Amino acid sequence: MGSGVDSRSALPDSRFCHSSFMKAFVSLLGIIGEYAGSGNLELDVEEGATVGDLLGEIGDRVGGGMPPDLWDPERRAFSPMVSVFLDGKDAEDSAPLREGSEVILLSMIAGGSGRVDI
Repeated sequence: MGSGVDSRSALPDSRFCHSSFMKAFVSLLGIIGEYAGSGNLELDVEEGATVGDLLGEIGDRVGGGMPPDLWDPERRAFSPMVSVFLDGKDAEDSAPLREGSEVILLSMIAGGSGRVDI
């Protein structure tokens, strides 16, 4: 009884599987895309995943070559210098994803003298 495997197919019995996946589309703009080697990703995430879950997955996949002012592998988090947008709006890590969510990561631009002469 209840082994979790359907003996006819050797696949998990659907009565015991509660995970399903949805697509999320990610744009890595500016220097983040350069470090990642691609400006666009399409990822499968579990239903109920949040922006923070997705960011961890993105960093695990492409963050290895990024400097620590962009990606911190110990915390599995992008730095505050990276802005994150979900479906066109500023996003918190706790924001839930939905099927077809569009996430944009953009690194802030630093530099300049702080003074502009016109």
